[in-house]
Amino acid sequence: MKCIVLYGPPAVGKLTVARELAKAGNTHVFDNHKVVELISPVISNDAELVTLSYSLQLQILNAAMRYSRQDVIFPFTFTVSSQADVAFLQTMQEAAQTHTVELHLIHLRAKKRVLLERTIDASRVGTAKITDPAILQPMLDGYDFDSPLPGEKSITINTTHLTPQETAQQVLRNIKPGA
Repeated sequence: MKCIVLYGPPAVGKLTVARELAKAGNTHVFDNHKVVELISPVISNDAELVTLSYSLQLQILNAAMRYSRQDVIFPFTFTVSSQADVAFLQTMQEAAQTHTVELHLIHLRAKKRVLLERTIDASRVGTAKITDPAILQPMLDGYDFDSPLPGEKSITINTTHLTPQETAQQVLRNIKPGA
C-alpha cells in the first residue's frame, strides 16, 4: 500500500490534485474536510476542533494502513509554524513504518497572490475550506507555509503556474516504488 500525503497551505490545490491522482489508479482520496464538517457543528472551540479532528484522522489513517489494500491520498493543510501539524505528519510517518506502508510526502506551494485568488473559486463554496481572501491573508502573513516538514524527505512542487493535471503528473513522475 502507498500513502501519498499532499501537504501545504490552504488553496494550493491539495484536494483537487488528489482527485486527479485518484483517476490514475486504484487509489482513494481521504478528504479530511469531511472529518471537520462532521464534528464542527458540535465542537465550537477551535483548539478542541483541531485536536479532535487530528486524532480522528490519525485513527482512520492507521486503520487504512493496517487493513486496506488500496492506496490512499491524503491532502493536509500544513504549516511548519504549527507544532501540531509537524507532530501529525511525524506520527503518520511512524504509523507508515509500523505498518510497512510506502509513504510519500509531497509539499505543494504557490505564490501568495495565487493562493488568495484561488480562495474565491466556486469549488470551495459550501465546504469547510477558506473562501475569503481576507481570512487567508493574515494566515499567510503569520505562518510559514513555504517550508516543508523539517528533517524529512519531501518532494516540493510549486503549483503557481501548473494545472491540477500537470501537478498530478509531476507527483506521479516523482513517486517510484520503494522510494
